[in-house]
Amino acid sequence: MLEYCQLSCQDYLWSSDYDYDYDYDYDYYYDDSYPWTSNSLVQYLVNSEIDGYAAIYTADMVSWYLWDESGSICNLDLDWIDPEDPGQGIYGMDVTNDDGTCYYDEFYSTATNGDDGSPETITGPWGNEWTL
Repeated sequence: MLEYCQLSCQDYLWSSDYDYDYDYDYDYYYDDSYPWTSNSLVQYLVNSEIDGYAAIYTADMVSWYLWDESGSICNLDLDWIDPEDPGQGIYGMDVTNDDGTCYYDEFYSTATNGDDGSPETITGPWGNEWTL
């Protein structure tokens, strides 16, 4: 069966009848260039109005970072509603360039929280709203 598929499937894939999806965005495939490890907590950020993506991640729940597809890595200082009870959520976060790897000017990112206290949206450096 494998020999059959290798020949016939290859012929099919290269035939002119195959409908190629040229609009497919290959940037979204994991390419081993992400700065986090398998032990990290990662929250992906999306924005339907911008062709881009980003992520917030932490490995120790103390040091938080913002990463985007350009390779920029920014430090985040979370502004907790109640530092003693992180489950209440955050007001926002200070985005800084402490490590010299952030491509953005320092800014404050506001957040909206869901009923469970987890952030649902944050604002980007130019006021765009990103959904977690």
